[in-house]
Amino acid sequence: MRKLLTILASFLSLNANNANELYKKAIEFESKGDSKNALIYYKMAAQKALENEQTRTDHISNLDKNQNLQKDSTHSIWQQTTQTTNLKYSQNNRIIKAENNKENNYNIFHLEPYKVNYLLPITYSSISNSDRKHTETKFQLSLKKAMFDNLFGLDETFYLGYTQISWWQIAKESSPFRESNYQPEIFVDFPFKFDNFETLKSAQIGILHDSNGKSGKDSRSWNRVYLRSVFEYGNFSLAPRVWYRIKDNKDDNPDITNYKGNADIEISYNLNNMRFIATIANNLHFDKTNKGSFQFDFLFPIFNSGFYGYLQYFNGYAQSLIDYDKHESRVGAGFVFFIR
Repeated sequence: MRKLLTILASFLSLNANNANELYKKAIEFESKGDSKNALIYYKMAAQKALENEQTRTDHISNLDKNQNLQKDSTHSIWQQTTQTTNLKYSQNNRIIKAENNKENNYNIFHLEPYKVNYLLPITYSSISNSDRKHTETKFQLSLKKAMFDNLFGLDETFYLGYTQISWWQIAKESSPFRESNYQPEIFVDFPFKFDNFETLKSAQIGILHDSNGKSGKDSRSWNRVYLRSVFEYGNFSLAPRVWYRIKDNKDDNPDITNYKGNADIEISYNLNNMRFIATIANNLHFDKTNKGSFQFDFLFPIFNSGFYGYLQYFNGYAQSLIDYDKHESRVGAGFVFFIR
């Protein structure tokens, strides 16, 4: 554009100089008294001036056309770019929606680790009698599945959860399962995002069933509604939980909360791929009837294998439903097969 203007200015300047020279020549002839030649050169100068004006007008017109063409071209390119961008955005949007739909369809069948999933091949318990030995295998399987999202507009998620804990008398003849506790539950998780209180991450409210699947005098079961919250600060997390027992007409263990407690708290700390977890339960009776339990879990990586070793220590009441009213100490070693 600048180059074009420079050429135009030079051309107009040259033509203007030619007209001035003709005009000066006419004055020169007139001063000499040569009216005939003076008149001829005056006409030539006037004609040249008119030609210059027409040339200037034509060049300006052409320049305007070129500018309009450039504008049209630029506008066309911009439109094409915009259309291409919109097309790509639309395509990307469809891809994202398709991926989300694919993920949602996948989540219908997707199970996630819930609590710690572990196998302790060897544990040692302080309780022993004719029906059980001190040494037994213990394992826990715990999974959850997301069912619904954001029904209340609070970004909440509805879950189905299932946890099974089993004690296996491998040292006894025929290696029977001594006890299994089954804990299906449904709960809602509400995430929190407070600028002034970032440590509070979420809260859950749920209904939990706990039973051992036995009948007669060995039958144990109860239901409770619980409220749990999760606080996090760096590598440290705190998860207090309180519950209310739902009364049952056919109650196998009416005093279980005296031993299991009315609340617990899970304290967790992560350090260099290791995890330390302490869980404390208590009946909140601040007298001689106070009872509860303490469990300590230590998870640690086994070299670079991707597997985690696991140590567990328990002391207190109600580790299992069948022995909920018996004090027990237990220590075990094994590994984690699903990490949450």
